[in-house]
Amino acid sequence: QPGTPAFRAALRDAIESTHNLTVPNGVLNLSAQDHQGFDQRARVMGVVRNGKFAYAGDK
Repeated sequence: QPGTPAFRAALRDAIESTHNLTVPNGVLNLSAQDHQGFDQRARVMGVVRNGKFAYAGDK
């Protein structure tokens, strides 16, 4: 039942078991110790080019 302590615990556990989920800005690996989940694969250099965000490596 949503909103109950048991539901919240199950949802937290499910989210914390997320591994190698590819999202637009990197790869997520969540755990009880790391709720941000990004590793070195998420580190990119961005720039504003012609008023839009772009990867620094793109031409």
